[in-house]
Amino acid sequence: MAKASVGEIFSFAIKQTFRADVIKTIVLPIAVIYFGLSFIFIWLLGIPVIDPISAGVTTGTVFGLLIYLIISILVMVIVAVRTHRHYLLDETMPRDIVSTIQSGYYWAYVRKALLLIVVMFGPLFIALIVMIFSNAIGFVGLIAAWVFLFYAIRWSLILPAAAVGGVMSFAESNKYFMGHKLFYFWATVLIILGFSLANAIWGAFTGTAPLTEASSLFGFLLGSAMESLLTVFQATAAAFALSYVFKIATGMETERTPFEPMTESTPEISDDSSDETSDE
Repeated sequence: MAKASVGEIFSFAIKQTFRADVIKTIVLPIAVIYFGLSFIFIWLLGIPVIDPISAGVTTGTVFGLLIYLIISILVMVIVAVRTHRHYLLDETMPRDIVSTIQSGYYWAYVRKALLLIVVMFGPLFIALIVMIFSNAIGFVGLIAAWVFLFYAIRWSLILPAAAVGGVMSFAESNKYFMGHKLFYFWATVLIILGFSLANAIWGAFTGTAPLTEASSLFGFLLGSAMESLLTVFQATAAAFALSYVFKIATGMETERTPFEPMTESTPEISDDSSDETSDE
């Protein structure tokens, strides 16, 4: 089974993300939506999205954050689905977002994503809650949660499988991801650090304050526009990285659809199994 290095995964994801067609059909449309989301919740409604603990926890704050989180997840799923299908199926993405939301594979991805959020980020969320009330225990819990997160990313291949119309179990994802987990993890870390650094440099050069501290509408709009753009760029690059690993791990060809789950007798997707499926 072929393997890709951290550098290969990272460079592939960045190159694909900054292609003109990807920027036009995936990055810019979603960045506009994300920008509007930030403007409504942070500026108009005053929801402390970035630092809710310092702002004080109230019923309204918790409810607002919950709604913001749900909408953000649904928006980012659009990014992931369009990215996976663009690369894995060589599908040309329409500019309208509605067609993606109306598709069955979008909602299949949503269900898988929510399941992974519970499984992968549940321990991290619990650790953060504990950390609020006990720094010592919380710190240990936080470290343990990140260790678990590193372990749990082996299940994330169920996401691109859902995006291309297939079904993959946790066990199958674990088998496919064997030998790729460490490379994908560090490539994703590099992607996150890279775009976070770009955002910090932008803020330093422009003097743009964090969104919750912006004193003027212009300062908020400027900071929110760039943060929204970089956030979507980062999500797109991470999705390309996962797509790349998925294709290498499963042996999937761009013209083969839907994805065929792995069985014990067929460790990789073969042309024969695809032909039999199409004949039926």
